[in-house]
Amino acid sequence: MRSSVWARGGGAITGRGAFMFVADVALGNPYVAPRSHGYTKSPDGYHSVFGKANVSGVRNNEFMTYDISQNRLRYLVEFDM
Repeated sequence: MRSSVWARGGGAITGRGAFMFVADVALGNPYVAPRSHGYTKSPDGYHSVFGKANVSGVRNNEFMTYDISQNRLRYLVEFDM
């Protein structure tokens, strides 16, 4: 069974490849997080939270939105690894 590099575990679907979502996302005015934190909403005056790699305590850039109208799923892509 293949496993996620970051999650260190299951999640693989037998006989299936890997999956990736492709989406349109409106970030608006993003708040650059100064550290890793459990945000449940964007701070006042901001529309999203940007976890910046090597700045916010995360390894890769991460973008969080909290209003579903800011996200539009376009494709679900399946591919072999």
